[in-house]
Amino acid sequence: MKKIPRRTVLWIDALFAIKISTIALSALSPLTGWAWVPESSYVIQGVALAFVLSSVVFLTIFPPLGLVSTAAFAALTIYGGIAGLIAGRDVAWSLFVVLTSLLLLGFTVRGWRQLVSPAADEG
Repeated sequence: MKKIPRRTVLWIDALFAIKISTIALSALSPLTGWAWVPESSYVIQGVALAFVLSSVVFLTIFPPLGLVSTAAFAALTIYGGIAGLIAGRDVAWSLFVVLTSLLLLGFTVRGWRQLVSPAADEG
């Protein structure tokens, strides 16, 4: 089975680390009273964390499924961020979520291209 180049996987993992830190900040915000972090239920945070961790595991075990899972997570978080921007709530947070998710989606597409045709994205 073909593999995704290590550099692309490291970028995806770095973006997942950012996503995990935002999930942790969102979980801590009700306890600390941070106004700049939007509140969400623990169920949503649990599902997001499960999505991220399963994507990381799938990237290691079966890369095509990991890339599809990563793309789905990125698309869902882009949707959530844009919904926040349209509603005008937590604009800075929503913009950060959208930008990191777009980066994640971009590296996912790059990983898919490298998986399908390894010579396509060398360098």
